[in-house]
Amino acid sequence: MYYFSIPDSYDNFRFNIGFLQVMKEHPDWFYDDFQIKSAYGVPGNCIWNGNRSIRYEPYVSPAEYRETRCLGYKYFGISYRLIFTNFMMKEVHYLDTFANALCKAFNEDGAEVMVSTPEMAAYLHEHYPNLVCNWSTTTDFGSPYDFEGQIEKINELSRDRVVVLPYTLNEQLELLKKLHP
Repeated sequence: MYYFSIPDSYDNFRFNIGFLQVMKEHPDWFYDDFQIKSAYGVPGNCIWNGNRSIRYEPYVSPAEYRETRCLGYKYFGISYRLIFTNFMMKEVHYLDTFANALCKAFNEDGAEVMVSTPEMAAYLHEHYPNLVCNWSTTTDFGSPYDFEGQIEKINELSRDRVVVLPYTLNEQLELLKKLHP
């Protein structure tokens, strides 16, 4: 089975819902071993969002964001993952009221969050224990060509649910066998 995540933002939301509706109504149009497992994104007005540029997104409250995004995706049986990968954050940014309200709203569902720093993961574990942290490709896994070191770091981080591997490991098949299942 091949699992995929689809990107979500204001620009993609309507397309994603339409695409998922077609998949639900016409599964015979798709490969049998193909499944959309999750959607990921965060509102453009969130400082924790990893500096992603969103062309246009009006202010959306955290509760509205959760309802319109999550409920739409729950109907299709996929999870929604927030992305908090702003590696330039400073401690003062953890006080952002919008981001914390968003986490509070998503914490109720035990949503998944993509993070890239141990500080962000620790903050979320402490304040929003129902959020599940996954590690992003923007995580510092060590030197890009110290593959053995990267595998060790990834195995250490895999106590959390998902680690998105850096692309430099794509062709390191023997090393990939050393990863935790």
